[in-house]
Amino acid sequence: MESRMLIVLMFLVFSCSVLACDTSEEIRKIHEILKQQQLEILKLQNENKSFKAENNLLTKNVDRLNEIISRLDHSSEDKAVLQKRVEDPQQSTHVKDSTLEYNRAIPASEPVIVAFSAYMSNRDDGHTYFDVLVNDSVYGKMFGDTDDVCCDYDSDTGTLVLSLNQGDTVVIRSSRQATTQIPSSDVWGARTTFAGWKLN
Repeated sequence: MESRMLIVLMFLVFSCSVLACDTSEEIRKIHEILKQQQLEILKLQNENKSFKAENNLLTKNVDRLNEIISRLDHSSEDKAVLQKRVEDPQQSTHVKDSTLEYNRAIPASEPVIVAFSAYMSNRDDGHTYFDVLVNDSVYGKMFGDTDDVCCDYDSDTGTLVLSLNQGDTVVIRSSRQATTQIPSSDVWGARTTFAGWKLN
């Protein structure tokens, strides 16, 4: 009887020790999982801080752009005037593929973030097609569809923010032949302009 009780007692002790080993292994695994999750949480918190900082910077730049656009003015020489204006554009007109291609280029003399604004007046009815390019790569497009009102001027506008390296050139040019007239004079209060402003 005593030997049986001793065997049962030894069995219970052995079972408890095995159970204790299993439990401590499980606890160790749980600690490992919790540690990994804490690292993931820290990583996500850091990414969140980074995203917030980038978002704040973007918001500031957009606010500055809105301020710049709201202060936009035109001088009597038909050129946009504003503080920190980039170099005067170089303008040229030449024939390409039997259609007139209008270019207006602004070269960057330093690394800079620039807001470009284009305003095109056009006649009664038709379409206009313009591309904004940086070093011959298209970064933005403008399509205009003017209404059919006799002797009435319409206009198309576009604004684009670009980060430029020194030596980059920004060009606005027609991508297709327009089906309306784009006046280059100010006879009836119509004007076509393309200019850029430094944001930094």
